[in-house]
Amino acid sequence: MIEGRNIILRAMRAGDIEPVCRLTEHVLESGEYWPLRMVSELQMRKKFEENGMLGDDESMLLITDKAGNILGNIGFFKFMHYAEGYEIGYRIYAPQERGKGYMTEALRIFSAWLFELKPLPRLQVNVLEGNDASARVAEKAGYSYEGTLRRLVFSHGRYHNLRMYSLLREECPTLSEAISNGNV
Repeated sequence: MIEGRNIILRAMRAGDIEPVCRLTEHVLESGEYWPLRMVSELQMRKKFEENGMLGDDESMLLITDKAGNILGNIGFFKFMHYAEGYEIGYRIYAPQERGKGYMTEALRIFSAWLFELKPLPRLQVNVLEGNDASARVAEKAGYSYEGTLRRLVFSHGRYHNLRMYSLLREECPTLSEAISNGNV
């Protein structure tokens, strides 16, 4: 568990599977930029049983508030088998919890934790073009815009451009600094 000023990042527990499935089952509440893909409780349980959602090249942590209420998740995965570094994906489940700074704090802390955990030169975040809120999260967390990958993602019935942001190891604060600078 990593505790910030306003959020906690923690490993998923078996008892979290059902509540997370409930929070994610309404695909239209996910917003226009989140894929319409559905994950069943069975699929999530199987993945959890494999490694508790904490693998070497793919992991997911839950984001909770200080009272323990599940707000969302943040995770990393290998984006290209031949490249060094990871892509980070994140999500706040309930629309009413978005825009409160939770994700910026989570991304800042999660990025610092990954750089202290693994010998990585870079991390990246990809944002569908037009998702200005997610782009602001990446920028506030220290990520720099690198470029646009045109018509890369099919979602909601059409192709979208993807904006790439990156953070280099030397640009990232330490985990202690990221935690103490949690107010965004």
